[in-house]
Amino acid sequence: TPPVPSARRSGQFHPDNSRRDQGDRYNAHRRGLVAEQQDADHEGADCTDADLTSLLALKGEAYAMMGQFDDALLQFDAALARSPGNPEIWGGRAIVHLACGRLAEADKDWRRQHSLLPPERAAARACVSLRLANYSDARNELDQARQLNPGDPYWQLYRVAVASRIGEPYVNGP
Repeated sequence: TPPVPSARRSGQFHPDNSRRDQGDRYNAHRRGLVAEQQDADHEGADCTDADLTSLLALKGEAYAMMGQFDDALLQFDAALARSPGNPEIWGGRAIVHLACGRLAEADKDWRRQHSLLPPERAAARACVSLRLANYSDARNELDQARQLNPGDPYWQLYRVAVASRIGEPYVNGP
């Protein structure tokens, strides 16, 4: 059997391909489609609002994994319409925007996600700060994450990388 071409080699993620056109169509039609999708999702459903929101976000993740980014964005938009304070949904949508080459939209969603994450979720806040290349914030969040989980090698590794990025010596310790 012939090998399956990777998405990168096939040009699927190239910024000059048809994804941009699909994104334009998505932006032009999303408001009406989100409303239609929400109505379709409600028909015959016997679940709570939280269940439906989780289902919409999960569908968004599934569509994104299949490379169906327009459908993924529709699902994330519908989930955010129901739960605009959910940081995980903002992060999921940011990843889809990034996959479509919409860096400004991805950064905007990650900034929103970061603002919604409570201080006690230092590890998650550190990861979002790293995605935004905000290394000084990431340093502080990683220091807090390391205090909560001192034996976790990943936080130590990320902290070393951040120290390198901002030009400071790394000292292993709290």
